[in-house]
Amino acid sequence: MKQVVKITALGIALSSVVSASGWRIPEQSMNSMATAGAYVAHANGADAAYFNPANMSFNDDAYEAEVDLTYIHLGGIDYTDNTTPTKNATSLSEDFVLPTLFFSSKNYNGWRFGVNVVVPGGLSKRWDAAYQKAYAKEFTLEIVEFNPVVSYAISPTLSVGGGVRVLYSDGVVKNDAGTAARELEGETIEYGYNLALTYKPLKNVSLALTYRSNVDLHEEGNAKLYISGTKTYDGGADVTVPLPAVLAVAGSYTFETKTTLEIEYDRTYWSKYETLDFNYK
Repeated sequence: MKQVVKITALGIALSSVVSASGWRIPEQSMNSMATAGAYVAHANGADAAYFNPANMSFNDDAYEAEVDLTYIHLGGIDYTDNTTPTKNATSLSEDFVLPTLFFSSKNYNGWRFGVNVVVPGGLSKRWDAAYQKAYAKEFTLEIVEFNPVVSYAISPTLSVGGGVRVLYSDGVVKNDAGTAARELEGETIEYGYNLALTYKPLKNVSLALTYRSNVDLHEEGNAKLYISGTKTYDGGADVTVPLPAVLAVAGSYTFETKTTLEIEYDRTYWSKYETLDFNYK
């Protein structure tokens, strides 16, 4: 059989991340960006390996790959104090370029294999005004995920999939109240998993369920504490930041005109995040 390799040309997407997403970044590919994240039941092509690995079973019998660049701009946040107007300030704006890669294999006796390199979450917010930087001069969290996946076609209409999540992250926290200041940097490698199920009762109907596990990012590194400009601590420190689990239930219908309607229920388990508890050795 002639093997076909499909390469999606480099794409650039512009977005403005809303605060409701926290530090989760739902959109990782051009297709997911175009559909505002409603891309589970009808996920197809190379990026199905990430958004719904079970759907790899319904891809063309070919190797498929996709490389994307996503540009994210976070505008400044205005803080207004009705009691003390001198505390009013605007945070610094942030700009990021996130590369992603997706790969899906051809069919091997019902099995498909895929690999994803994505940025599932992250956040950076900085303040340079005196009142704000006393509490949050900088909070930066960077996350990169390597996600090998597999799928298996149980029947021509039913497929299951899943994979292992390997996440590298590093974080920076800074406060500067003048008389007291803190600088903390840490990094970690953590593991999780993802599962997927797709059922196609009709040729143009797809029903899907996906689950991405919670991963606690145990950032461990070094911290420096200052009192009136004098360093009072320089040693080990750690803090745990959860990347919450995500459950998605979706259904899609493709009309004769090739237009597809997808409805998705997506829940991010932010209840896992309660406090940030900084520990000093």
